[in-house]
Amino acid sequence: MKIRKHSAQLIALYAKGFARLGWRGMSAQTRRLAVAVSPQDTHRLLDLARAQRQFAFREEALATLMRAQEALKRRERAAGFEEPALLGAAMDPARGDQGPVISGIAREWASLARTYLEFSKPELAIACYQRGLHLAPHLADLWDQYGHLLRARDQFEEALQAQEAAYRLHHRDYGRRHKIGELLKILNREVDALEIHHDHEPWTQLRAAEQRPDLPAALVRAGASLQAAASEQGADIVIDLSDLVHFLRVRRFFSGIQRVQAEIALGIMDNPGPHRIHIAMFNDVDAKWELKDPQALRALISEAQQRAGHGPKRLRAPADAVLRSSGGDFAALKAPILFVPGATWSAWRLPLAIKAAKRRQGLRYVPFVHDCIPLIVPDTCSADMPNMYGRWLAASATVADAFLVNSENTGRDLARFLSEGSGREEAALPPIKATPLNARTSLGGASVKPRLHARVDSVLSARGFALTVGSIEPRKRHIDIFRAWEILIGKHGDKAPVLVLVGRAGWREEEAVNYLDNSPSLKGSVFWLTDLSDEELAWCYENAQFSVMASEYEGWGMPVTESLNAGLPALVARNSALVEAGSEAVRYFETRDPASLAQAVEALAMDRQALAQAKAQCAVARLRDWQDLADDTLSLLNTVARQPLSPERAAPLLMVGTSADFGARSYGPDLCVQEGVMHGPAWAARNPGALWTVGGGEAILAFRLAAGQGPARLVLELRAGADDLAFSPQISVDEGDFDALEPVTLRAGQRRTWETVLPASTRPGEVIFQLRLRSDARFAARAIGIERMSILPA
Repeated sequence: MKIRKHSAQLIALYAKGFARLGWRGMSAQTRRLAVAVSPQDTHRLLDLARAQRQFAFREEALATLMRAQEALKRRERAAGFEEPALLGAAMDPARGDQGPVISGIAREWASLARTYLEFSKPELAIACYQRGLHLAPHLADLWDQYGHLLRARDQFEEALQAQEAAYRLHHRDYGRRHKIGELLKILNREVDALEIHHDHEPWTQLRAAEQRPDLPAALVRAGASLQAAASEQGADIVIDLSDLVHFLRVRRFFSGIQRVQAEIALGIMDNPGPHRIHIAMFNDVDAKWELKDPQALRALISEAQQRAGHGPKRLRAPADAVLRSSGGDFAALKAPILFVPGATWSAWRLPLAIKAAKRRQGLRYVPFVHDCIPLIVPDTCSADMPNMYGRWLAASATVADAFLVNSENTGRDLARFLSEGSGREEAALPPIKATPLNARTSLGGASVKPRLHARVDSVLSARGFALTVGSIEPRKRHIDIFRAWEILIGKHGDKAPVLVLVGRAGWREEEAVNYLDNSPSLKGSVFWLTDLSDEELAWCYENAQFSVMASEYEGWGMPVTESLNAGLPALVARNSALVEAGSEAVRYFETRDPASLAQAVEALAMDRQALAQAKAQCAVARLRDWQDLADDTLSLLNTVARQPLSPERAAPLLMVGTSADFGARSYGPDLCVQEGVMHGPAWAARNPGALWTVGGGEAILAFRLAAGQGPARLVLELRAGADDLAFSPQISVDEGDFDALEPVTLRAGQRRTWETVLPASTRPGEVIFQLRLRSDARFAARAIGIERMSILPA
């Protein structure tokens, strides 16, 4: 038995060597030999399944995975263990270690689960994790992986139980505690979330240092003198690349948004003009930016470009080098411009940090909005994304000095949502500038042919192939493409082109993947390839007959631009920014209409002259260099550098009669009012149901009223958290001192209405009111919840 095992290991080493040399066919054959030598070795079976998937043999690969599953069951029985049931009552992790053998089997069940996920079989992956955890519930990393999978499937309650089990085993792991807090927020258990999040030393130190923030009204004073020097000598431009670095830390290649960030950041760094360019990361726990070494960032991006599709699974080492590096003190910068090109909607303390930096340093803020997908097509996103994104947009509307967007369509969508939420005319909104992403892409330089199985290679050569690029998720409408191909195959048989699908399994991909697996007519005509390098993807673009993009909404549509860059005709759904990405250089079909797509494919695939005309049509595409996009961005930042800080950013203008529900779940005026009036450090994470303060600091509500509206009164509908408390409201008019109001007592969980008459201003014009809520609640506990705020006639 030992000889067979060692022989299998030696053969597997040869297989890995062949894979590193790029000999995928030889590598797959060698892995098959390793399985034959040691048929019960789960690792060998999983390696073989992955190799089979690389050659688009999904059926054979899934059969291999079933063999691995049966092998694990036989090992359990041989070791004398009872047949384990599913998780059920085995959620208790305090059963102790049952020995290295059972731990090893449990980890192999986890490896099988992860492989099932690569094949878009989450139900089977869940069953494998449950079986492994039943055997060895003392393995915290398995609970962690299981919880991550459940959260991705919106099974938040079950995910919370799994993460709590992992945390009980390693209670000093702050990363797991943070995951628990995020799940508690999603489940509206804000009290518990605050206890989890705030019980951390850096948070404690931060709160102690921010006991008395400047008044929101000081924003107007903060910027004038600081900006004067910056506009003449060049500004300090800070590019926040938190999203990019954290993404590359766990991935080995760029996605669309990350590629855009990297290219624009490099372009600005290469041609900064008179400005000083800084790279920063935002720490959501400490609510501050840390400047990083730009050279460390360049090294990380270079490593990602070189390793795309190959090499280690993660770029953890170069990403960690960026995190450890230092590029100076952000707090020392005067009137900096903060440019955030990535996805920051999960950093809930970012807007409060921006408001504080505006007061202290005269900061200006420019976010890049890549799309409005969570608000336009919320059903194609995870359950918590529309609310999270809506809150981010509402907060951005109150602090942004300008917006950068990737298309005119995204700009129109953004302007509409900002106008609807703020009640302002579009002309009164912050400037919105579009820099279209019609950039030339190199995709890693010279193309390299993917090493596919001989049978797949022969099919592609004999029939030609169409290409579709993009992760499999509902919004991309792969299922429409599959249905169109069924129409074509039913009409033309083997004369229909093969479809090559390049992309990873995304969010809720099950419908499309199951459709593909269960359609007899698509077998042998649709091949799904994953983890291609940029060079291999470039080969696909160069050798396909045409490309297809059926998405129902896009902020831009990079695969369309990549197709045109390669001179490849493209068939594109007629919607959103796709008509900008395609312009007059592509051919369109109707969205969510497989028959329309089938007709468009037939017109190209079955007519060589039409295909030649479509290829010539690609020449009208107007493509630019990435440096042009970086220059567009820098032009907007130049404009912002010359603008004075607007007093409208200090506090929103409200009218008598305004009433805002602070428990609003969806984007709209109520959410924009809530995000606009918050100032100070003592606000909790946003929670549907109420806006909560926490003990240990100051929470300020600030807003403006136009003069001439008559006396008004402020009405707050309050409720207490888990403790009895007393709070002492204080009010300030314009930029005056705070005057104390009568103390208020609330019992735990009590709801009550509290109101005060707003005092008169001593000068004409708009009046800034600020209400400070200071409670005696214990540190880090949820204190006062504001369910609704109303400004009514006195």
